[in-house]
Amino acid sequence: MALLEVKNLRVCFRTRKGIVRAVNDISFSLDAGKTLAIVGESGSGKSVSAMSVLRLLDGNGYIESGEILFDEHETGRAVDLARLSEREMSKIRGNRISVIFQEPMTALNPVFTVKRQLIEPFLVHGGHTKKQAEIEAEKMLEAVRIPAPKRVLKEYPHQLSGGMRQRIMIAMALACQPKILIADEPTTALDVTIQAQILELMRDLQKERGTAILFITHDLGVVNETADEVAVTYCGQIVERAKRSALFGGRYSHPYTEGLLSSIPSLHKKKERLDCIAGSVPSPWELPKGCKFAPRCPYATQKCIVKEPALESVGNSASGHAVRCFYPEKEERKSDRHAELVVRLRT
Repeated sequence: MALLEVKNLRVCFRTRKGIVRAVNDISFSLDAGKTLAIVGESGSGKSVSAMSVLRLLDGNGYIESGEILFDEHETGRAVDLARLSEREMSKIRGNRISVIFQEPMTALNPVFTVKRQLIEPFLVHGGHTKKQAEIEAEKMLEAVRIPAPKRVLKEYPHQLSGGMRQRIMIAMALACQPKILIADEPTTALDVTIQAQILELMRDLQKERGTAILFITHDLGVVNETADEVAVTYCGQIVERAKRSALFGGRYSHPYTEGLLSSIPSLHKKKERLDCIAGSVPSPWELPKGCKFAPRCPYATQKCIVKEPALESVGNSASGHAVRCFYPEKEERKSDRHAELVVRLRT
């Protein structure tokens, strides 16, 4: 059994307009020492899916159904995080499963020193004395390659650069040697040089500690550097799940994945304009009846508009490649017969 297995997860939010489902029947798994990247446009449900694992939803959010199975000791006897009490979850958060947030300046408390914030995981989860916690905190700063750790421990977040603050967030997240690290767009607010350093740091720490990483991002360049597997999300659903090597090796199947990959800037693309996906993500209150991507898909047929496809395996079942599309084969989508259907539909 996988270290983490999410099955048929549905997450809803109460709003003034009524109940809206942000995550609709999402399933994925994460193995020890591996990295799963969840990608998609803003509003696709990727962050909500990840935060549901730790039950860190806004006050108006709740898990409607599904299972979040965490096999902490890899014994085959997993606990369902969706069913645990708040007291039981507090023993897992920051201890067995940790999170790195997108903007460290809002995640770190500006009125407390780095030391006061970094020793907390050791005091709460590790049972250390204050002196022991301070020693461990200094070791963690050294582990994330922060120079002069004794000095940095005495400083406040605003006295540090963005890259230093993100390293401190990583140190806090890894303090108790968690089994799983959730990284919610941890490099978005950083410049490309610091971004590369943070990604290298995370890879090195993962190799040393065997931590599994659930990486949330919209940056496909980052995905290509970090992930073992990729789950592409759209309108609260996974539309394609595959090995990173398959997607970036041209063996993708879903038209949405095709659009995302073709829109990546490249030195080898000699075009005046980048490719783009037509239209925009539909409102969660006005989702299409059939395939959620059909209004933006250049290959959609009448079947796509009236019926919703299921997420099904393609190719070799052992590869784990699955796609939510009636026409997963590129050749079929681009055939003369199919092109005729598209023209007929558009007219």
